[in-house]
Amino acid sequence: MSKGYLYIFSYGRIAKIKKQDGEIVWETKLTISGIKSATVANVQLDGDKIYLGGNGVLVCVKESDGSVVWSNSLKGWGFNYIIFSNQSQTDIAAAGEAAANSAG
Repeated sequence: MSKGYLYIFSYGRIAKIKKQDGEIVWETKLTISGIKSATVANVQLDGDKIYLGGNGVLVCVKESDGSVVWSNSLKGWGFNYIIFSNQSQTDIAAAGEAAANSAG
């Protein structure tokens, strides 16, 4: 679903952009307290959902149109960056290790 698109975040807005020509497919201005004032957020695509985290807030939006599915203010975690880890990163690391082992 992500081939051919970039997902960007800046100043409380997330957008889906065509890689081919830079056209904005959709843009969502988030109104959720904390994330709406964030200048930076980590963005991760996972299937048909996009997860973003910044200013201590975690948000899930639909990849198809940017509509908010849910949000979590992570009370007690403070207002900082949120770093994601997922299975695909593990798969990429395992594939790289397998390739290195077979080469040498």
